[in-house]
Amino acid sequence: MTTVRPNKANLERLLKLAQLYRGWTQKQLAAALDRDVHNLLPSGGVPRLDLVLSLSQALDWPVEDVIQSLCDPRQEESRGSDLRGAREKNLAAQRLLAESEYTSAFELACSVAEGAHPPCDRAYALLVACAAAEGVGRYSEGAALARRGLQLVDRSTPTGLWLRSNLANLYYCLGELSDAEAMATSLLVELREPPREDPRRQLAACALYARGNVFRVLAGGAAEQAISYCHRAIADLSQAADVLDDYQAHGGSPNEAAAAHTCRGGVVEMQAFLQLISTHAALDRCLTAIAEATDPQQVSPRWCESQAWWCIFGCNIALRGLPAGPDLERALAIFTNKADELAERCGNWTLREHVWRLEHLRRRELESASTAEPWVLDEADVRNLAGAMGRFPHFRRIGWQILRMVDHSGGAK
Repeated sequence: MTTVRPNKANLERLLKLAQLYRGWTQKQLAAALDRDVHNLLPSGGVPRLDLVLSLSQALDWPVEDVIQSLCDPRQEESRGSDLRGAREKNLAAQRLLAESEYTSAFELACSVAEGAHPPCDRAYALLVACAAAEGVGRYSEGAALARRGLQLVDRSTPTGLWLRSNLANLYYCLGELSDAEAMATSLLVELREPPREDPRRQLAACALYARGNVFRVLAGGAAEQAISYCHRAIADLSQAADVLDDYQAHGGSPNEAAAAHTCRGGVVEMQAFLQLISTHAALDRCLTAIAEATDPQQVSPRWCESQAWWCIFGCNIALRGLPAGPDLERALAIFTNKADELAERCGNWTLREHVWRLEHLRRRELESASTAEPWVLDEADVRNLAGAMGRFPHFRRIGWQILRMVDHSGGAK
């Protein structure tokens, strides 16, 4: 991904805006920012954190909005009138995305999004850039790109619908479950079960996938409504799986079959939660699903990802259904080890975050059984953990707990 740095011209504009907003003289502005009146701009134009915080207070803007404005590569001046090539570039970026060349796809799409092109082309470029950001685990950035795209097109156009679908899934990945459910539900209401041959059927399946997984997650943390959430998750994920398996009818991709396989794993987890199938029967189904991934190098990335999710489902089933003891420890060890192996193969940060979370739970179970083992992390493990903490705000508390456990046990320093 391209490194984005603060822009000196943007800083000058923000300083002028703060002065106008407050009605300050140059001297008053300097005093408010704790700067010398003759040296308001830092050398090089790169502001320190204290200046960013002071600007935030002066403008009454959130700090993140100040940072975004400082780093915005777009210029308010005329950017020329070359309208050629936008669609060709978008198609090329889409091809790069399909080949998992995420960085190249992102940079090419952003060159269109920031150019003087029609809003529809810029919105499509932002859709591609959003998917590329998601591909490397930059979920917050992907969500911001999707929201920008939705400001450029009608929400009911194909590009608008896909931006909303991507945004629903990104909200789910980020743990913003209410937003994910609302976005997915609005899509499903609008689509109203498209005909079997309609390409929008894939959109409906993606919305069902996101909403079904929201209900699956909510079931694990809501004692009073757990049964209701389980049933709603089963309904959404089962319907999504049926549509995704039927991808040839609506002109979809074989990758949809892997997503359908993931949906069915979520259904098994919910069925075990409701005791519609026994814990051991559910775990056997998970073991069967991951047995096909004995050599990850021979598995396509989408199927590899699906089998990793079955490991996550297996861990959840074991934690809910098995008593503390050797059987639980064995099941968690099998599933977390395999999930870690597959997550590394896929490069999927959502899976990595789940693996860290589950390994944390597994070690807490060991501690409660007085069979704790040292937790030693090498430099690559710490980088991986820090990456997950950076990408998932809701995971940071657990990430810090893991680092404290490691330090205490004499692991990574």
